[in-house]
Amino acid sequence: LGPREADAEHPYVYLPAETNRAVWEVVKAATDAGVIVVAAAGNGYLDTWGSYSLDGPLYQLPYWRAWGDSGAIIVGAGSPDALHEKMAFSEYGSRVDVHAWGMYVLTAGYG
Repeated sequence: LGPREADAEHPYVYLPAETNRAVWEVVKAATDAGVIVVAAAGNGYLDTWGSYSLDGPLYQLPYWRAWGDSGAIIVGAGSPDALHEKMAFSEYGSRVDVHAWGMYVLTAGYG
């Protein structure tokens, strides 16, 4: 059983990269070797801007949680003020360690 895949109703599904077993193993090896790994929590279903718990049934991720903690710091999207509250589109759950700026962040990717 793998993670929920994109479908006609929800064409985009954004999850932490480590929900892929190969990525999880690389991240785990890195953190075991003392490397600090920071990863995005994901931004849910882009077409709905919905926010979903990574612990809930929607994403079908119990296999991922069964692997244990990779040691990565999983970051969700937070408000760009001092509160850093979870943005409406950001994933959340027991595996998300912190929410940090999720808007107005300059990156080298996407668009």
